[in-house]
Amino acid sequence: MIGPGYEYRMWFLALLTIVLSLVALGLSMVPGVLEQFLVWPVYFLAGLYALLAVGLSLRAVVRGPNPGRGHAIIVLANLVLTPYLVETRAVQALVFQRKQPEFEALVPQAPPPGRNAPVILAADFGLFIVDRWGTDDRGGVYFRSVQTAHTSYGYAYRPNALGSPFGDAGYELHPLDGDWFAFAAREGP
Repeated sequence: MIGPGYEYRMWFLALLTIVLSLVALGLSMVPGVLEQFLVWPVYFLAGLYALLAVGLSLRAVVRGPNPGRGHAIIVLANLVLTPYLVETRAVQALVFQRKQPEFEALVPQAPPPGRNAPVILAADFGLFIVDRWGTDDRGGVYFRSVQTAHTSYGYAYRPNALGSPFGDAGYELHPLDGDWFAFAAREGP
């Protein structure tokens, strides 16, 4: 039997799941921001929360029509859609498309090619603040928007697959739109 506070508990679980999903999607809008939060304690707590939320939600769905069933479906949908949107970088690509013309206007003025020789740019694109940029040996233009202790993150126009002016270690490219990619790179081997 479902207790008297069941609907409110499911409502709270749905609300909490939506808020956590919005936070994750918000942090994923700029390359490198969400990655700064992805440490083992966060993975552990997120996994525990997901297990609890899935268990309670499946229980509500299996029990048939009840006051918390709609909220349970919202929880399950969020737990499936949020990781998908973060992993595919769909939100990041959507947000980048709004500022893409401003980035494209700078491409013809890119600094000359030089391995590990990015120069200061100090460009403010609203959500994206680019502190440095550089051009790789093949003409790909890189805009760094976030730097952690060891890794540079940002956007690249026609990047090469071998490395960036910000380093070759941990080099990753993620397609955004046409010739534009999000990148991550560390200096060193």
